[in-house]
Amino acid sequence: MSWTRFVLPLLLLLPTLGAVYLLAYLEQLTPAQTLAASEGIYRVGVIDSPSIYQLDDNDRAHGFEYDLIKRFARHQNKALRVMSYPSPQAVIQALKHKELDFAPIGYQLPPSPLDGSDVLSTQAKYHKNDWLLVHRAEANAVKSWAELANKKVLVMPRIELHPAYQQLLQNHRQVLFHTTSESDEEAIIAALSLGEFDYALVDENLFQLTQHIFYDIGKSFTVLTQQRAWLTSNRQ
Repeated sequence: MSWTRFVLPLLLLLPTLGAVYLLAYLEQLTPAQTLAASEGIYRVGVIDSPSIYQLDDNDRAHGFEYDLIKRFARHQNKALRVMSYPSPQAVIQALKHKELDFAPIGYQLPPSPLDGSDVLSTQAKYHKNDWLLVHRAEANAVKSWAELANKKVLVMPRIELHPAYQQLLQNHRQVLFHTTSESDEEAIIAALSLGEFDYALVDENLFQLTQHIFYDIGKSFTVLTQQRAWLTSNRQ
């Protein structure tokens, strides 16, 4: 189910601030440090998310990250080829196989590359995007993982990929983390609203963009503070 018509007013406000931070950083780069392009075209991988990329009923593209990549391509005088993938895993595989130049999927890598040296994080960390533990209205707000012993927590797919999530699994074995193959990130929030789960681990951007729709979802506590960044293929 698409909520594009509801989130568009918010999405129109977000890219400006992000673009200021991102383009200010890009102005400091030398030509050799900017992202690689193939034949004057940036090949960009995205996933369907209100904070990244979505098509409305008229097949017009919108999204916070999408608006940023348009500005970035214009700034670099490059054309843009956007390819949508069913999951973050699929985007990362495409990067590893050098089918993409970069992927603005709201994901930041730790200092060590993910799964080898073919995929790495850019340094354009332009917008804070915390991981949040959220709860539905009928569930009690909690202040720590200790209060979630033997309780199920639904995990957003992009978070599942991050090495920091593996550390969470190790540190909080008493929590029943539940992953999903659902590609529609809004469905994660919807599952809480419908009472299928009491708690979920999501990123701050998704929570904020859907809060006025799923107003019965509340924030329990911040799990991890990080910034958004773009993944890029090591094509040099």
